[in-house]
Amino acid sequence: MTMEYIETIPYTVKFFAVKNSKGETTIHVRLGLNRLKAEFKADITCEDEDWDAENMRFNDSIDHNNYRNQKLSRIQGKIFESFISIRNSGTRPTAANIKMVYHGENSKIGCPLILIYLDNYIDIINAKTDEYRPGTIAHYKTLRKYLARFLSSIHLSNMRMNEWKRKHFVQFETHLRTTDHHIMKRPIGRATSNKYLSKLKVIFNNALANEVITINPSIGFVMQRVKGTKEFLTADEIKRIEEHDFDGNKSLDKVRKLFLFSVYSGLRFSDANQLKRRDVMLESDKNHWMAITQIKTKEPLYRPLFKKAVKLMLDFEVEYPDSEYVIPRITNQKVNAYLKVIADFTGIQKTLTHHVARHTFATTILLDGGIDLKTVSFFMGHSSIKSTEVYGKITRNRAIDVVRELNCVL
Repeated sequence: MTMEYIETIPYTVKFFAVKNSKGETTIHVRLGLNRLKAEFKADITCEDEDWDAENMRFNDSIDHNNYRNQKLSRIQGKIFESFISIRNSGTRPTAANIKMVYHGENSKIGCPLILIYLDNYIDIINAKTDEYRPGTIAHYKTLRKYLARFLSSIHLSNMRMNEWKRKHFVQFETHLRTTDHHIMKRPIGRATSNKYLSKLKVIFNNALANEVITINPSIGFVMQRVKGTKEFLTADEIKRIEEHDFDGNKSLDKVRKLFLFSVYSGLRFSDANQLKRRDVMLESDKNHWMAITQIKTKEPLYRPLFKKAVKLMLDFEVEYPDSEYVIPRITNQKVNAYLKVIADFTGIQKTLTHHVARHTFATTILLDGGIDLKTVSFFMGHSSIKSTEVYGKITRNRAIDVVRELNCVL
């Protein structure tokens, strides 16, 4: 048994008579869609007695009105064809653009330009300071630069949202992976290109949700995933940073302490940077507890600080007595720049960034210390232990400890 598919038409068509300045009765068409209307003339004139206003048709009792009614039916058919044409193009049908296509004005129909839509999206998220971090907004701005270069390279700078297809995701990915970065003088890596492709998908999902397009071009496009590695420092490398003499360089010493604070607290830079002295309280258990809302996840974080983190916090209080914050004011970019110098001075052959401190806290401080994964998840402020499992890799030191423990009983 086959079932017949009947499409529900979302718009309305009404015919009505109007007296013109010459006293003639002319038939008009009124289109309605989503509470918006568009009207135009049907190019039919008649006598008052010919028109049946209640049924919106000509009186079929008069012979010559049969032709007129057929003409009304053809108008309805052409309106439907215009609606289907617009919808299939990926543009959201409206009463106004159905009218345009009906009259052959297809060139006036179109989605926003991709770059214009992206600019508007960036303006919107830039205003939502409570939802989007500056780093996230910066990534969208960088995406805009990459996308503009790509569209220019294929001579489609004025491409519209509904013209972007799945193949363009593939081509853009190839462009990102093969075109030299203007500063690095080499193509960006797979993980970085995936980041920009993911953000471009967000743009098209947003357009789909807002009915700017009707087909999501990212369907079927799959990025090649990169298995990330969590860079961390060993206990020996931490000691080198703690004990190195920077010959009185205050900037390097400040960044050293700031980095070590996160090594022993596990805080992301954004959370460490917003941590105020009033957020850390000495409780009755003789431990300093901090209470914040994490910027990245919006999840609360309430846990005690290790004594080395507390010592660094107290050192900062002495150095910066007038500050309300735990760590001194400095940007993440400057911290990472100084950390590269610190790595050179201490002979650490790893790409040292502030986020390495958080990975070091999870791996070297907690896991190497024999702490179970569930407890590590608590101290990291993860809402799910799945987020912590990426740190579950057995480290060299932990493997040595296991061998030592088992050798005693074997």
